[in-house]
Amino acid sequence: MRKILTAGIISRLDKEQAVKKAEEMGKFLEERGIKVLYDESLAPLLGKKGDRLEDKDMDLAVILGGDGTILRAIHILKRGIPILAVNFGTVGFLADVSPQNALYALQNVLNGRFMKEDCFMLSNSVGLPDALNEIRIGTVIPSQMVRLGVSIDATPVAFDRADAILIATTTGASGYTMSAGGSVVDPRLGAIVIVPVCPLSSNFKSYVIPWDSEVSVKVSGPSEFVVIVDGQFSKRLKAPEDIIIRRSKDKVTFFRVEQSFYERLKRRLSVSSLGFME
Repeated sequence: MRKILTAGIISRLDKEQAVKKAEEMGKFLEERGIKVLYDESLAPLLGKKGDRLEDKDMDLAVILGGDGTILRAIHILKRGIPILAVNFGTVGFLADVSPQNALYALQNVLNGRFMKEDCFMLSNSVGLPDALNEIRIGTVIPSQMVRLGVSIDATPVAFDRADAILIATTTGASGYTMSAGGSVVDPRLGAIVIVPVCPLSSNFKSYVIPWDSEVSVKVSGPSEFVVIVDGQFSKRLKAPEDIIIRRSKDKVTFFRVEQSFYERLKRRLSVSSLGFME
């Protein structure tokens, strides 16, 4: 592991506890001689000078928030910067560090006591950013259905009408795709997950395929549909259109110090089942 000389901090801003913890972690790093770069939206709340972190090279990015904050940060940061994620979300599946253990986890990272988790991404042929979680192809109007055909390595496997289709990484398999009826897939496996959302027939099943496969989705109607990446980026297109999805050459690296995948999964399932009581 390379020595950590520069670290960036990004935090959700609508939770006071997250902002305070970001300040605390920044001070912790600075006291150890590490240069800290504060995201330009966070810095004014801390009385600090802000930086455009998308332009910066760093040895570590500390992200405080839920999955939405983490996904937004991932799409801002340069590729190759490892991430320590502190959970300040409702579920926070991508984050394994609890707020009360944030400084302990940070010290472990500085001491080299962590597990490195490399997460692959999916590229697309329509010019949107790569996806860490999933690519959704569906109609613009919720009451309509999209007519689509799916091929894997040029072999047609399904043709149906559905609300949408999801093509996910193993990282994203425990999120949207699981809610849509897809399988839980251990992220240590090299696989792509294909899940239809409310297909018209019962013949269109979900697929778990090797990650070096090429997925082609042909949309034949309605006239306009939308492609959404990680719930963050979208593009409207006109049918007919062929969309090619492959494993990207890029990846996202997390430093894990607390919970295994299955511990995070248990937390995700328990929060989901009890969330209606909150």
